[in-house]
Amino acid sequence: MNKAIWLMVLLLFFQFIANAQTQEWKNLHQGNRCFMDRKYDEAEKFYREALKINPNNPRTYFNLGDTYLAKNDPKESMKQFQIAAKTEKNKTVRSMAHHNMGYILQTMAGDPKNAEKKQDFLKQAIEAYKEALRNNPKDDDTRYNLALCQKQLKDEKQRSKNQQKQQQEQKQEQGEQQQEEKNARQQPQQKKEQQDDTQTEQLLNLSRQAEKQTRERINAMKPRRKSLNKNW
Repeated sequence: MNKAIWLMVLLLFFQFIANAQTQEWKNLHQGNRCFMDRKYDEAEKFYREALKINPNNPRTYFNLGDTYLAKNDPKESMKQFQIAAKTEKNKTVRSMAHHNMGYILQTMAGDPKNAEKKQDFLKQAIEAYKEALRNNPKDDDTRYNLALCQKQLKDEKQRSKNQQKQQQEQKQEQGEQQQEEKNARQQPQQKKEQQDDTQTEQLLNLSRQAEKQTRERINAMKPRRKSLNKNW
């Protein structure tokens, strides 16, 4: 990534030597010097002034992208590289813009704040590196970053798969534990219900026996007949 940044600054410097008297060149020259001196706020200012004069220069956007990246502003840096990639006619420079876009996306994928979007960022980075190689197939730095990014995506997919499997196992274990606890709570109640049922059955049996005995006594008794004394 650093190689791409410094090379682009040098390209701009030599490109505008022939036009050293123009105000655009002066702003770019000052911006490049500030950038190399790590005075990134001042570099941004000069590049912005250059864009006011010529808003169609893709390499000014490229250097501005480098500046925002150095200032740890990846989102704004991404915007500048996207403009540079769309408008730059030189394939080598266009490849470098796509390379830097891939670098930003790959870096964002490694940020813990973007954990949920990690795979998406890695996929976008892979596409950016592939586009860079289409424009410059000989760029070994891009090829290395692409291979690394593909490995990171593969590892992330496997990690996510393992995490989902672990979560399912934990959920299953929790379900089994909850069922065991439920069964443990239900056992005393079931035992009590069984005891109640047994006592009820015993009472019913006693009641039936008493009823039977009563009927037997009633059946054994003969009806008494009234008789009149015949004294006539």
